[in-house]
Amino acid sequence: MKRKWTHPTEPRASRQHWRSLGELEDSKEFKGWLEREFPQGAAELEMDETSRRSFVKLMGASTALAGFGVACSRPVRHLVPFNEHVEWIIPGKALYYSTAKPRLGGMGCDPLVATTYEGRPTKVDGNRLHPNSGGSSTAYTQASILDLYDQDRSKGFLAGGKPTSAEDYQASFLSGFREGGAGKKVAMLLSPSTSPTRNALLEEVAGAYPGLALYSYEALEGAGAAKARTDLYGDGVLPVVSLSGIKRVLSLDSDFLGLESIGDNCQCEFSETRNTDGEGEVSRFYAVESAFTLTGGMADHRYRIAPSQILPVAALVAKAVSEKIGDRALSSVADEVIAKMVVPVYHEKWIEECAIDLAENIGDSIVLAGSRHGREVHVLVSAINKALGAYEKHITLVRHELPQLGGITDLSDAISAGEVETLFVLNAGDVVYDAPADLEFGKLLKSVPQVVHLGYSVNETAKAATWHIPGTHYLESWGDHYSMGGIYSVQQPMINPLWGGISENVFLLSLVNEEASEELILERVKNTFTNAGLEDWNQALRDGYAKGKRLPTAKVIAEPASIFGSKGVKIADLPHAEGLELVLTVSGATYDGRFVNNGWLQEAPDPITKLTWDNAALISTTTAETLGLRDGELVEISLGDQKIKAPVLVSPGQADFVLCLPVGYYGDLADGTVSRGVGFNAYPMMTTASPYYTCGVTLQSTGEEHALALTAEHYSMEGRAIAREGTVEMYKEDPHFAQHQGMDHHIPENISLYKGPDYIKGENPEGPGPMFSAIPGHEFKVDKLHQWAMTIDLNSCTGCNACVIACQAENNIPIVGKDQVLAGREMHWVRMDRYFTSPSDYKTISDQGLGNGEPGKRPVDDDQIEMIPMGVSCLQCESAPCETVCPVNATVHTGDGLNAMTYNRCIGTRYCANNCPYKARRFNYYDYNKRPLEKIKVGGIEAEGFKFGPLAPASGNATTTQRLQKNPNVTVRMRGVIEKCTYCVQRITAAKIGAKAAARDSDDIQVKTGSLTVACQDACGADSITFGNLMDPRDNVNVKKSSPRNYDLLKYIGTRPRTSYLARIKNPNPKMPGADAVGTVTSKMH
Repeated sequence: MKRKWTHPTEPRASRQHWRSLGELEDSKEFKGWLEREFPQGAAELEMDETSRRSFVKLMGASTALAGFGVACSRPVRHLVPFNEHVEWIIPGKALYYSTAKPRLGGMGCDPLVATTYEGRPTKVDGNRLHPNSGGSSTAYTQASILDLYDQDRSKGFLAGGKPTSAEDYQASFLSGFREGGAGKKVAMLLSPSTSPTRNALLEEVAGAYPGLALYSYEALEGAGAAKARTDLYGDGVLPVVSLSGIKRVLSLDSDFLGLESIGDNCQCEFSETRNTDGEGEVSRFYAVESAFTLTGGMADHRYRIAPSQILPVAALVAKAVSEKIGDRALSSVADEVIAKMVVPVYHEKWIEECAIDLAENIGDSIVLAGSRHGREVHVLVSAINKALGAYEKHITLVRHELPQLGGITDLSDAISAGEVETLFVLNAGDVVYDAPADLEFGKLLKSVPQVVHLGYSVNETAKAATWHIPGTHYLESWGDHYSMGGIYSVQQPMINPLWGGISENVFLLSLVNEEASEELILERVKNTFTNAGLEDWNQALRDGYAKGKRLPTAKVIAEPASIFGSKGVKIADLPHAEGLELVLTVSGATYDGRFVNNGWLQEAPDPITKLTWDNAALISTTTAETLGLRDGELVEISLGDQKIKAPVLVSPGQADFVLCLPVGYYGDLADGTVSRGVGFNAYPMMTTASPYYTCGVTLQSTGEEHALALTAEHYSMEGRAIAREGTVEMYKEDPHFAQHQGMDHHIPENISLYKGPDYIKGENPEGPGPMFSAIPGHEFKVDKLHQWAMTIDLNSCTGCNACVIACQAENNIPIVGKDQVLAGREMHWVRMDRYFTSPSDYKTISDQGLGNGEPGKRPVDDDQIEMIPMGVSCLQCESAPCETVCPVNATVHTGDGLNAMTYNRCIGTRYCANNCPYKARRFNYYDYNKRPLEKIKVGGIEAEGFKFGPLAPASGNATTTQRLQKNPNVTVRMRGVIEKCTYCVQRITAAKIGAKAAARDSDDIQVKTGSLTVACQDACGADSITFGNLMDPRDNVNVKKSSPRNYDLLKYIGTRPRTSYLARIKNPNPKMPGADAVGTVTSKMH
């Protein structure tokens, strides 16, 4: 039976925070989840295909088969030692190398440090030496290492979709093309790039083939933003935003803390402005968006509205700012748009107070527009920023030498006109799949005699091409990149191409040089380095970037107000029930589709919806009630003749009558091991005229249901006040407010009958010596030099999932598949909770005097809703409830304060998981690593492969190239074993060994301050996670622990967790509507 913690009840008037609508309404489904965490009786859930009876049948068959010589035995392996020891290579010891990867979308790069074992990359992290990036990384970056070992990546050349050889490609096409040297009717489609070597090679190829036409396409690039950049700043100039020292920020549909790139390190810069423990003023943040994003979740004030209304909102902001500061030029531009609007339909008070606040902080205010909005939005926002004095101080214009390329529409027109007979497709996406639907690009390609595709996977474009050449991963090839801020970085390979792939640079060089190779590309990169006036190549290679010289800056060349041009601007009507607005959003799991076969990203719960292994059309509660829809209902979305299907999902904080559907899922087109059967293809609704949002969409239910694997109700904390926040004013009145919320406000002294060790004083309860042990020589001793601890700052955590994926990469955490997630069996050690709250959560419909609806149901106030992300893992309790119930001592405490797991002792009783109040332990129901995820048949019974155990073929992730990604210093767990966060104990052990080795004969064997970090800490772009040694007074973890915002989770139960949290602080504008409710999520939870 599930252990029932007797938590104190809350007063009726208390505000609640909740992770799902089911929890808010206390639905039957939610109550069912609470009971199903530890159901009485069988461990298998009812949904399992393999019942106990079937299992007995299968085991009987396996026993019979054992007599025919198929019993398990260890395979014979011949180990060949090195003839000569390789310098620096020590088996099991990591080596670290700097490198860089092109940023998604092509603008800038992510400087990285790669972890390798015996020449095998296993993990990547941000490069903390880089002066601009600050060591930040994203979930995409963390998961990119898995793509290197993707078992479905392209493994060879194809001719007309059939396997061929590199020699055949050379003889049949490349040699003749190179000898012809003609560029007439030849075109090349690429992705944008800030790589100077790539762009130099492109220029060389264009020179060798006169008439060669160059085009660029990225499905999620902002064509309007690019056009505005060119008009405002000239060719090849990028605006780079710095939020250091900013006081006021307004985001107009810009997810700059999440999936949009506006600078080199905006997440960390923004988090620093929210620091209440420093001396500066806490910044204030306003967000306008249609659905919750990572950025919107951090806002002090949030205005939900359809994307089609962003231009009108920007115009009203511009008008109010111009009136406050007396800017006539800005006022005239705003008037051009306002003349076409119906102003009363907008929240004028919200917009006015926001604009006044921006204007009152001139020089320290900035407005940010979403990259996928049109040219007019970006020009208007540029005019506002110019009036606010944001340029130069917060917006730097960096002059990149970028080639001028045509767009996808230009290429389509050229093909239609018969001007293209040979097309090279080198862009990072899948243009046949993700090009605007009205172009029918797949049909156009059939009219091109020769299509040569270079790609990482055999996608839809590869299938349509005459020739397909396997591409390389960024860790397999040489290259270079400029960051957005203009710092030069080197991309150095960690491993030879696993499947003989060819990089984009080698491919371009092969068009002009038959001897093209990675060695020659290395020489080109060195030449670029020298020609740029940079010095010390070896130092740059080691550090990952070149010190000193940067790209030059530029000035605004056009007055934004003078080039606005409102003549063609049209203001769309507000969406309504008969005319919905469809927004094609970016998926945190797939991006534009290039990560669709990445199991880590597919299984990581979406930061907002907590949906895995799927996409869904997000709708508001009002939209759902008006149209009579429920979660998981399959609907048909139509616009003219174009129709797609997708399930709907109610999402708090969503704009009414707006559908937000993530792109990047192939649906029926998918054939990858991971991507097959996952999600619905949304690209048929994208057009050249409406690449981001489409108005006038209709929706109709199909009457079908689609199972959605949501994790919001898994491992529920049942409404306890574990996430805490306050306001700047509350903090000034009582800096320790977080320690007075929940039961912490009036808990009695915790008195235990058992006196355990005092880890901080280094004392054992039985005196100064070691504690008694049943095994001589293994007495328990408190480590007086090391006591590990962690803090997580909710003030800066956005819930981006980077730590979740980093932990998975570091600790060999398996992928379990959609069916197992539906059963609540996901294995992530870091559970990224997300809580919602609104002022009237405690009121039922009857309380509010509403005559309709269920009397006990709580309505959602979407206008006043707030979101708090919170990562929870094992808290390493000093008085751990899990340790006392394990019958085999598989979970014990170590002398340095860790709650350790001994996997080979664990017999899978799950008593420890039952006893964990934080629900931080995971159980391996099956051998997830070795058995296939897909369903197979054995003995006439169909189920997922791993459910058949040894009878299933060994074809899981650990049997493919993905096993090369595994960390050799972390055990790969088997079926029937509990696992959890270990504070990356393998890193701690390595650091201790290193400290002892460095000390030699000295007694100074304490791990040096700052020399040890854990995986989640390395990945966090906001520096929310601090890990360190409590016994080192210089360690930053002690500074964080001494913050008045620091508090323990469920302190009243007396577990004394080593991981603590810092409460979030909001800075509401007291003049804004609803300001009195902001930041009071947990202040009444006693």
